[in-house]
Amino acid sequence: METSQLRHIISSGIEGLPAESLKEIADFVVFVRLRSSKPLVFEKQDDLNLELSRELALLNTYELAHLEEEFSGYEITYPHE
Repeated sequence: METSQLRHIISSGIEGLPAESLKEIADFVVFVRLRSSKPLVFEKQDDLNLELSRELALLNTYELAHLEEEFSGYEITYPHE
């Protein structure tokens, strides 16, 4: 698709949208401009996101173990009547 066609699709596509939708689109435009002007920042961000995902998975494992320990014997201590 040519640039002029894309511009037309975008400009006609936002006609009549509510303010909240326009704000989301504006945020996305800023994001895309930033990503295209500073791609290295986003590569580093992807590495950071991967590391954070690993840490959260590990945290979830620890949290689950803690919860299981916390509630062991719960049925015995608090039986259903």
